[in-house]
Amino acid sequence: NYSTYEKHYTFIIIIIMLLMSVLYIILLTLFFSRNLNKIYRISDTYSEGDFSSSTTVSKYSTLKPLYDNIMTMGEKIQSLMISQSNMTRFAAHECRTPISTMLFALEDLKNKNLSQKSLQCIDSIEEDLAELKELVKQFLQYSRYNGEEFTLNSQNIEVNSWLKTTLARYQSSPKSVAYHVIEGDKPVVLMDPELMKHVIDNLIINALRHAQSQVQVSTQLTDKKCIIHVDDDGTN
Repeated sequence: NYSTYEKHYTFIIIIIMLLMSVLYIILLTLFFSRNLNKIYRISDTYSEGDFSSSTTVSKYSTLKPLYDNIMTMGEKIQSLMISQSNMTRFAAHECRTPISTMLFALEDLKNKNLSQKSLQCIDSIEEDLAELKELVKQFLQYSRYNGEEFTLNSQNIEVNSWLKTTLARYQSSPKSVAYHVIEGDKPVVLMDPELMKHVIDNLIINALRHAQSQVQVSTQLTDKKCIIHVDDDGTN
């Protein structure tokens, strides 16, 4: 009868509307997911230091403001990295000339009739300047990367021998620098010896500045790690 037909017709209409709603939700989800994947890929490449990638997001997408903010952030980060690189390069170049001048002047001083103690002081200053010159060289190398990954020259280093060689330059220091070796332990560590030398030197120089009479360097072995301690006997 007509009533049964009307019920069937209404049921079919409801089913069709439900299917259309489901289809609309699926399409909306796919559209949202596609834009979300685009934003994820952009942020992923930014985290790796690559700011050359670009994509587009529909202006009707709810993610468009987020996309615009990420793109703006990427442009600002890239600009800051370029400025930092230029500043590093400028500072390194400006340091080169006075360092070379001081090295030449010290070499000229060594030809004078100086005491043995004065010659030892000059040798120590030359070592510091040579290290500073090498650090300037590394700054210039770093500035050329412009956001690319900095490659470490990692090597397997026997820490005890390396530390003894690194600390040898402090033997003539007015404040003693002592290295306490744990007998029987010969830890081998994967590290960049040149960069790590700068780290240790920086810690020791700071410790000497605050120490009363001595600085103690020691190693501590933990699970797959070697901790280097630099302690001074100053207050705090």
